[in-house]
Amino acid sequence: MISRLMMVLVCIIFSGIQLLSQETDTTALEKPWSINLSLGTDISQLLQINPKVGAGENRFGIGWVINTNADYKKERLAWDTDLIWNFSIQRLGEGLLVGSEESVPFQKSIDEIRLKSKLGYKFKKESKFFYALDFSFLSQITRTYDGNYLKDIKNPEVDDHPISRFLSPAQTTFSIGIDYKPNKKFSFFLSPLGYKSIMVLDDEIANDVVTNNQGIITGSVHGNPVTLSEDKTTLLGFKNIRHEMGALFRAIYQNKFKKGKIKLKSGLVMYSNYLDTPSRVDYEWTTETNIQILNGLNLSLLTILFYDYDVFAYRSNSNLEDGVNQTPERDLISFTQQLVIKYNVSF
Repeated sequence: MISRLMMVLVCIIFSGIQLLSQETDTTALEKPWSINLSLGTDISQLLQINPKVGAGENRFGIGWVINTNADYKKERLAWDTDLIWNFSIQRLGEGLLVGSEESVPFQKSIDEIRLKSKLGYKFKKESKFFYALDFSFLSQITRTYDGNYLKDIKNPEVDDHPISRFLSPAQTTFSIGIDYKPNKKFSFFLSPLGYKSIMVLDDEIANDVVTNNQGIITGSVHGNPVTLSEDKTTLLGFKNIRHEMGALFRAIYQNKFKKGKIKLKSGLVMYSNYLDTPSRVDYEWTTETNIQILNGLNLSLLTILFYDYDVFAYRSNSNLEDGVNQTPERDLISFTQQLVIKYNVSF
């Protein structure tokens, strides 16, 4: 059954949302397609030649956000799609790594590619309810090695043991349900039948497990199923894909303020797995705020709040090396924030 938390939230939203559903439906007067492309970047650079003692070290970082969304609306049909690639790398210092003949490599700050698509068909022409199919995909583009480096600094001659890569891991969801759109600002999708998968298609990454201080294996790094010995100290086997069936809820809010100079888009996704502890709810809350600087040029703030019990994360700790505990843990909430300059083009 759907967890109590999800049910309470859905009931509150659907009971109160009628107050917001008074806008006139003008989709018939609009163009069927609405396409927007956003390109964002952030660059940081510092060069020191013959630096004074205690003055710091060289720094170079570059990142970008490529975001496109395409919306199609005609008569009773609606199709909304968003694709975003968020990538950022940095290099601190120059010369060689301490105790190595390798040059200081680039480290990865973030690498996420996301695809969300929802196809809906109205109950009837005047209705605000849609029969809907919802799909989402999350993975990364480039390889990541220990230390979040872009190359293997421990085995530079081999360079083929990443801790993650494209489709290892990846998450997908596919759901059938009802979508409620009271106006242009809100969308609420509820599916009692949703499929979710965690894929780790690279075998060497799929058999990577987390071991605690007592030598007990607590699970696979990326959440794919593993088979353990009775005492949970030995890995006996693994599967590349974790399959889940459950309920999915997706809410989207978007609005414009100050005559369109400030744009806000926020989305919440909640998922309850029928097959394993349905009271435990996975969620992801993304919010993007765009502030117009010049025509087409925006300052964009992106935040992501993420929780999935099956996905391990590093606990932040400013008193430790690299600012995190070196042993990954379950049951942690991850938070990401990025500030970039973006240029938007509409078609």
